[in-house]
Amino acid sequence: MIMYNTLEIVESMKDNGADSISDITQRMREALSFSFDTEIGLDFLEDADRLYEGLHEDGKVISSGLTDVDNMIKGGWHEKTLTLFIAPTNMGKSLIMCAAGVNAMLNNKKVLYVTLEMSEEKTAERVMANAFDTPISQLDQLNKETFMKIYNKGREKISGKLVIKEFPTKGANTNSIKALLKELDIKKKFIPDVIFVDYLGIMTTNSKMTDSNTNTQFKTISEELRGLAVESGIPIVSANQTNRDGMNSNDLDLTDVADSIGQTMTADIIIGVTQTEEMNEQGLYSFKVLKNRYGGRYNKCFVTVDYSKMRLSDAPNMEDMENADIVSTSSEATTAVMDSMKFNRREKRKNTIDFD
Repeated sequence: MIMYNTLEIVESMKDNGADSISDITQRMREALSFSFDTEIGLDFLEDADRLYEGLHEDGKVISSGLTDVDNMIKGGWHEKTLTLFIAPTNMGKSLIMCAAGVNAMLNNKKVLYVTLEMSEEKTAERVMANAFDTPISQLDQLNKETFMKIYNKGREKISGKLVIKEFPTKGANTNSIKALLKELDIKKKFIPDVIFVDYLGIMTTNSKMTDSNTNTQFKTISEELRGLAVESGIPIVSANQTNRDGMNSNDLDLTDVADSIGQTMTADIIIGVTQTEEMNEQGLYSFKVLKNRYGGRYNKCFVTVDYSKMRLSDAPNMEDMENADIVSTSSEATTAVMDSMKFNRREKRKNTIDFD
Protein backbone atom coordinates (compact mmCIF):
# COMPACT_ATOMS: atom_id res chain seq x y z
CA MET A 1 0.00 0.00 0.00
CA ILE A 2 2.83 2.40 0.89
CA MET A 3 4.65 1.54 -2.36
CA TYR A 4 1.46 2.07 -4.38
CA ASN A 5 0.82 5.49 -2.81
CA THR A 6 4.44 6.54 -3.30
CA LEU A 7 4.40 5.57 -6.99
CA GLU A 8 1.15 7.49 -7.41
CA ILE A 9 2.81 10.57 -5.91
CA VAL A 10 5.79 10.25 -8.27
CA GLU A 11 3.44 10.16 -11.29
CA SER A 12 1.65 13.22 -9.95
CA MET A 13 4.94 15.09 -9.78
CA LYS A 14 5.57 14.30 -13.46
CA ASP A 15 2.11 15.52 -14.47
CA ASN A 16 1.83 18.63 -12.32
CA GLY A 17 5.40 19.84 -11.99
CA ALA A 18 6.78 21.90 -9.16
CA ASP A 19 3.53 23.83 -8.56
CA SER A 20 2.05 20.95 -6.59
CA ILE A 21 5.11 20.38 -4.37
CA SER A 22 3.36 21.36 -1.11
CA ASP A 23 0.45 19.03 -1.83
CA ILE A 24 2.85 16.22 -2.76
CA THR A 25 4.77 16.67 0.49
CA GLN A 26 1.56 16.27 2.50
CA ARG A 27 0.51 13.20 0.51
CA MET A 28 3.96 11.66 1.00
CA ARG A 29 3.70 12.22 4.74
CA GLU A 30 0.29 10.52 4.81
CA ALA A 31 1.56 7.56 2.77
CA LEU A 32 4.54 6.95 5.05
CA SER A 33 2.49 7.28 8.23
CA PHE A 34 0.59 4.06 7.48
CA SER A 35 0.65 1.62 10.39
CA PHE A 36 -1.36 -1.30 11.75
CA ASP A 37 -0.93 0.23 15.23
CA THR A 38 -3.90 2.56 15.84
CA GLU A 39 -2.64 3.82 19.20
CA ILE A 40 -0.99 7.23 19.37
CA GLY A 41 0.17 8.10 22.84
CA LEU A 42 -1.98 7.62 25.94
CA ASP A 43 -5.57 8.87 25.71
CA PHE A 44 -6.26 9.98 29.28
CA LEU A 45 -10.05 9.79 29.05
CA GLU A 46 -10.13 6.52 27.10
CA ASP A 47 -7.32 4.36 28.51
CA ALA A 48 -8.52 3.69 32.05
CA ASP A 49 -7.18 0.12 32.06
CA ARG A 50 -3.74 1.29 31.01
CA LEU A 51 -3.75 4.02 33.65
CA TYR A 52 -4.65 1.52 36.36
CA GLU A 53 -2.06 -1.01 35.21
CA GLY A 54 0.59 1.69 35.24
CA LEU A 55 -0.08 2.30 38.92
CA HIS A 56 0.26 -1.39 39.80
CA GLU A 57 2.91 -2.65 37.36
CA ASP A 58 5.57 -3.97 39.74
CA GLY A 59 7.32 -5.82 36.92
CA LYS A 60 8.57 -2.51 35.53
CA VAL A 61 10.69 -1.88 38.62
CA ILE A 62 13.84 -3.91 39.29
CA SER A 63 14.75 -4.26 42.96
CA SER A 64 18.19 -3.04 44.00
CA GLY A 65 18.36 -6.01 46.38
CA LEU A 66 18.63 -3.56 49.29
CA THR A 67 15.46 -3.00 51.29
CA ASP A 68 16.26 0.52 52.52
CA VAL A 69 17.41 1.68 49.09
CA ASP A 70 14.24 0.29 47.49
CA ASN A 71 12.15 2.09 50.09
CA MET A 72 13.87 5.41 49.31
CA ILE A 73 13.37 5.18 45.52
CA LYS A 74 9.97 3.50 45.38
CA GLY A 75 10.97 -0.07 44.65
CA GLY A 76 14.29 0.08 42.81
CA TRP A 77 15.39 0.81 39.24
CA HIS A 78 12.42 2.07 37.19
CA GLU A 79 11.89 1.42 33.48
CA LYS A 80 12.91 4.20 31.09
CA THR A 81 15.09 5.91 33.71
CA LEU A 82 18.72 6.76 34.35
CA THR A 83 20.04 6.30 37.89
CA LEU A 84 23.46 7.64 38.87
CA PHE A 85 25.68 6.82 41.84
CA ILE A 86 27.96 9.73 42.72
CA ALA A 87 31.05 8.93 44.78
CA PRO A 88 34.62 10.16 45.31
CA THR A 89 37.52 8.48 43.52
CA ASN A 90 38.36 5.01 44.86
CA MET A 91 35.17 4.86 46.92
CA GLY A 92 33.90 1.74 45.16
CA LYS A 93 31.59 2.80 42.32
CA SER A 94 32.33 -0.39 40.40
CA LEU A 95 31.83 -2.52 43.51
CA ILE A 96 28.44 -0.89 44.14
CA MET A 97 27.16 -1.37 40.59
CA CYS A 98 28.57 -4.89 40.27
CA ALA A 99 26.97 -5.89 43.58
CA ALA A 100 23.65 -4.40 42.46
CA GLY A 101 23.95 -6.37 39.21
CA VAL A 102 24.49 -9.62 41.12
CA ASN A 103 21.50 -8.82 43.35
CA ALA A 104 19.34 -8.46 40.23
CA MET A 105 20.66 -11.72 38.75
CA LEU A 106 19.94 -13.59 41.98
CA ASN A 107 16.43 -12.11 41.87
CA ASN A 108 15.91 -13.91 38.53
CA LYS A 109 16.56 -10.90 36.31
CA LYS A 110 18.60 -10.65 33.12
CA VAL A 111 21.46 -8.22 33.59
CA LEU A 112 23.77 -6.54 31.09
CA TYR A 113 26.93 -5.13 32.67
CA VAL A 114 28.91 -2.79 30.41
CA THR A 115 32.41 -2.05 31.69
CA LEU A 116 34.70 0.67 30.36
CA GLU A 117 37.15 0.43 33.24
CA MET A 118 37.83 -3.21 34.17
CA SER A 119 38.20 -6.23 31.91
CA GLU A 120 35.40 -8.77 31.53
CA GLU A 121 37.43 -11.31 33.51
CA LYS A 122 38.15 -8.95 36.42
CA THR A 123 34.49 -7.95 36.56
CA ALA A 124 33.53 -11.63 36.55
CA GLU A 125 35.80 -12.21 39.57
CA ARG A 126 33.65 -9.81 41.58
CA VAL A 127 30.51 -11.52 40.38
CA MET A 128 31.84 -14.96 41.38
CA ALA A 129 33.02 -13.83 44.81
CA ASN A 130 29.61 -12.31 45.51
CA ALA A 131 27.30 -14.91 44.01
CA PHE A 132 29.32 -17.98 45.01
CA ASP A 133 30.02 -16.70 48.54
CA THR A 134 33.78 -17.11 48.15
CA PRO A 135 36.39 -14.45 49.14
CA ILE A 136 37.80 -12.88 46.00
CA SER A 137 41.35 -13.46 47.27
CA GLN A 138 40.71 -17.23 47.28
CA LEU A 139 39.23 -17.63 43.81
CA ASP A 140 42.57 -18.06 42.06
CA GLN A 141 43.58 -20.68 44.64
CA LEU A 142 40.79 -23.08 43.66
CA ASN A 143 41.83 -26.04 41.54
CA LYS A 144 39.78 -26.61 38.42
CA GLU A 145 37.79 -29.50 39.90
CA THR A 146 36.70 -27.43 42.90
CA PHE A 147 36.01 -24.40 40.73
CA MET A 148 33.82 -26.37 38.32
CA LYS A 149 31.93 -27.93 41.23
CA ILE A 150 31.09 -24.50 42.68
CA TYR A 151 30.38 -23.05 39.24
CA ASN A 152 28.03 -25.83 38.15
CA LYS A 153 26.11 -25.75 41.43
CA GLY A 154 25.73 -22.02 40.96
CA ARG A 155 24.40 -22.43 37.43
CA GLU A 156 21.78 -24.89 38.67
CA LYS A 157 20.50 -22.52 41.32
CA ILE A 158 20.55 -19.22 39.41
CA SER A 159 17.60 -18.63 37.09
CA GLY A 160 18.69 -15.10 36.22
CA LYS A 161 21.45 -14.21 33.78
CA LEU A 162 24.35 -11.75 33.67
CA VAL A 163 26.32 -10.80 30.56
CA ILE A 164 29.50 -8.70 30.85
CA LYS A 165 30.75 -6.67 27.88
CA GLU A 166 33.99 -4.67 27.90
CA PHE A 167 34.62 -1.52 25.88
CA PRO A 168 37.81 0.58 25.89
CA THR A 169 37.84 3.67 28.08
CA LYS A 170 36.38 6.52 26.02
CA GLY A 171 35.85 3.94 23.29
CA ALA A 172 32.09 3.50 23.57
CA ASN A 173 28.99 5.63 23.36
CA THR A 174 25.26 5.02 23.60
CA ASN A 175 25.16 3.83 19.99
CA SER A 176 27.72 1.16 20.93
CA ILE A 177 25.40 -0.12 23.65
CA LYS A 178 22.41 0.04 21.31
CA ALA A 179 24.27 -2.08 18.74
CA LEU A 180 25.26 -4.50 21.51
CA LEU A 181 21.62 -4.90 22.54
CA LYS A 182 20.65 -5.80 18.97
CA GLU A 183 23.52 -8.27 18.69
CA LEU A 184 22.63 -9.97 21.99
CA ASP A 185 19.00 -10.25 20.91
CA ILE A 186 19.87 -11.75 17.53
CA LYS A 187 22.65 -14.12 18.62
CA LYS A 188 21.61 -15.07 22.16
CA LYS A 189 17.92 -14.09 22.39
CA PHE A 190 19.01 -12.03 25.38
CA ILE A 191 17.06 -8.88 26.27
CA PRO A 192 18.19 -7.46 29.62
CA ASP A 193 15.86 -6.34 32.39
CA VAL A 194 18.43 -3.80 33.60
CA ILE A 195 21.69 -2.34 32.26
CA PHE A 196 24.67 -1.25 34.37
CA VAL A 197 27.22 1.04 32.71
CA ASP A 198 30.55 1.33 34.51
CA TYR A 199 30.68 4.28 34.12
CA LEU A 200 29.24 7.40 32.48
CA GLY A 201 32.32 9.54 33.17
CA ILE A 202 34.50 7.51 30.78
CA MET A 203 32.00 7.23 27.91
CA THR A 204 32.01 9.39 24.81
CA THR A 205 29.20 11.05 22.85
CA ASN A 206 27.45 9.57 19.82
CA SER A 207 28.99 12.16 17.51
CA LYS A 208 32.17 14.18 17.45
CA MET A 209 31.59 17.43 19.26
CA THR A 210 33.45 20.58 18.31
CA ASP A 211 32.69 21.95 21.77
CA SER A 212 35.37 20.58 24.13
CA ASN A 213 33.58 21.91 27.20
CA THR A 214 33.20 19.00 29.61
CA ASN A 215 29.90 20.35 30.92
CA THR A 216 28.39 20.11 27.44
CA GLN A 217 29.94 16.72 26.72
CA PHE A 218 28.77 14.98 29.88
CA LYS A 219 25.35 16.57 29.73
CA THR A 220 25.03 15.17 26.20
CA ILE A 221 26.25 11.70 27.25
CA SER A 222 23.73 11.57 30.10
CA GLU A 223 20.94 12.68 27.76
CA GLU A 224 21.89 10.02 25.21
CA LEU A 225 22.08 7.33 27.90
CA ARG A 226 18.69 8.27 29.31
CA GLY A 227 17.33 8.39 25.75
CA LEU A 228 18.40 4.77 25.30
CA ALA A 229 16.65 3.86 28.55
CA VAL A 230 13.43 5.46 27.32
CA GLU A 231 13.69 3.97 23.81
CA SER A 232 14.40 0.44 25.07
CA GLY A 233 12.17 0.58 28.15
CA ILE A 234 15.11 -0.73 30.22
CA PRO A 235 16.40 0.99 33.38
CA ILE A 236 20.04 2.06 33.15
CA VAL A 237 22.25 2.46 36.21
CA SER A 238 25.60 4.23 35.99
CA ALA A 239 27.95 6.35 38.07
CA ASN A 240 30.28 9.30 38.06
CA GLN A 241 32.79 10.91 40.35
CA THR A 242 32.45 13.88 42.65
CA ASN A 243 34.37 17.06 42.01
CA ARG A 244 37.23 18.28 44.21
CA ASP A 245 34.86 19.78 46.79
CA GLY A 246 33.03 16.48 47.15
CA MET A 247 36.10 14.28 47.57
CA ASN A 248 36.39 14.89 51.30
CA SER A 249 32.75 15.65 52.00
CA ASN A 250 30.64 13.47 54.30
CA ASP A 251 27.42 15.12 53.11
CA LEU A 252 27.23 15.36 49.31
CA ASP A 253 24.80 17.50 47.34
CA LEU A 254 24.19 18.03 43.62
CA THR A 255 26.87 20.71 43.37
CA ASP A 256 29.48 18.05 44.18
CA VAL A 257 28.98 16.19 40.87
CA ALA A 258 32.11 16.25 38.70
CA ASP A 259 32.40 17.53 35.11
CA SER A 260 28.83 18.63 34.47
CA ILE A 261 25.90 19.91 36.47
CA GLY A 262 23.89 18.98 33.36
CA GLN A 263 23.98 15.34 34.44
CA THR A 264 21.95 16.25 37.50
CA MET A 265 19.26 17.79 35.31
CA THR A 266 18.99 14.65 33.16
CA ALA A 267 19.21 11.72 35.61
CA ASP A 268 16.01 10.54 37.26
CA ILE A 269 17.60 9.32 40.49
CA ILE A 270 20.96 10.35 41.94
CA ILE A 271 22.45 8.64 44.99
CA GLY A 272 25.48 10.12 46.74
CA VAL A 273 27.86 7.68 48.40
CA THR A 274 30.12 8.68 51.30
CA GLN A 275 32.28 6.84 53.80
CA THR A 276 34.31 8.08 56.74
CA GLU A 277 37.50 6.29 57.79
CA GLU A 278 35.62 4.77 60.70
CA MET A 279 32.84 3.56 58.39
CA ASN A 280 35.43 2.03 56.08
CA GLU A 281 36.89 0.07 58.99
CA GLN A 282 33.43 -1.13 60.00
CA GLY A 283 32.32 -1.98 56.45
CA LEU A 284 29.63 0.65 55.92
CA TYR A 285 28.55 3.07 53.20
CA SER A 286 26.19 6.00 53.63
CA PHE A 287 23.74 6.38 50.74
CA LYS A 288 21.96 9.72 50.35
CA VAL A 289 19.28 10.37 47.70
CA LEU A 290 20.20 13.69 46.07
CA LYS A 291 17.52 13.60 43.36
CA ASN A 292 14.43 11.45 43.05
CA ARG A 293 11.55 11.64 40.58
CA TYR A 294 9.75 8.98 42.62
CA GLY A 295 9.74 10.42 46.12
CA GLY A 296 11.52 12.71 48.54
CA ARG A 297 15.12 13.83 48.40
CA TYR A 298 17.81 13.70 51.06
CA ASN A 299 16.69 10.37 52.48
CA LYS A 300 19.64 8.47 53.90
CA CYS A 301 20.47 4.90 54.80
CA PHE A 302 23.48 2.81 55.75
CA VAL A 303 24.56 -0.12 53.58
CA THR A 304 26.88 -2.90 54.70
CA VAL A 305 29.79 -3.63 52.34
CA ASP A 306 31.78 -6.87 52.41
CA TYR A 307 34.99 -6.13 50.50
CA SER A 308 36.18 -9.74 50.59
CA LYS A 309 33.09 -10.92 48.69
CA MET A 310 32.29 -7.69 46.83
CA ARG A 311 28.81 -7.66 48.33
CA LEU A 312 26.31 -5.08 49.54
CA SER A 313 23.56 -5.89 52.03
CA ASP A 314 21.10 -4.13 54.30
CA ALA A 315 22.48 -2.53 57.44
CA PRO A 316 20.28 -2.27 60.55
CA ASN A 317 17.62 0.41 60.33
CA MET A 318 18.32 3.38 62.57
CA GLU A 319 14.68 3.27 63.76
CA ASP A 320 15.05 -0.37 64.81
CA MET A 321 18.18 0.02 66.88
CA GLU A 322 18.09 -1.39 70.36
CA ASN A 323 19.61 0.60 73.22
CA ALA A 324 20.66 3.40 70.83
CA ASP A 325 20.10 7.07 71.64
CA ILE A 326 19.45 9.72 68.99
CA VAL A 327 22.74 10.36 67.17
CA SER A 328 23.97 13.69 65.90
CA THR A 329 27.34 12.97 64.25
CA SER A 330 28.54 10.51 61.64
CA SER A 331 30.90 8.94 64.21
CA GLU A 332 28.08 8.37 66.68
CA ALA A 333 25.84 7.08 63.89
CA THR A 334 28.45 4.55 62.82
CA THR A 335 28.97 3.34 66.38
CA ALA A 336 25.22 3.03 66.88
CA VAL A 337 24.85 1.03 63.68
CA MET A 338 27.61 -1.38 64.60
CA ASP A 339 26.25 -1.81 68.15
CA SER A 340 22.81 -2.57 66.78
CA MET A 341 24.25 -5.16 64.38
CA LYS A 342 25.41 -7.17 67.41
CA PHE A 343 21.95 -7.29 68.96
CA ASN A 344 19.41 -6.79 66.22
CA ARG A 345 20.09 -8.61 62.94
CA ARG A 346 17.04 -8.26 60.75
CA GLU A 347 16.03 -11.06 58.43
CA LYS A 348 17.37 -10.05 55.04
CA ARG A 349 16.56 -10.94 51.47
CA LYS A 350 18.67 -13.91 50.32
CA ASN A 351 21.43 -12.66 48.03
CA THR A 352 23.78 -15.63 48.06
CA ILE A 353 23.58 -19.22 46.89
CA ASP A 354 23.14 -21.99 49.44
CA PHE A 355 25.44 -24.80 48.23
CA ASP A 356 24.33 -27.28 50.94
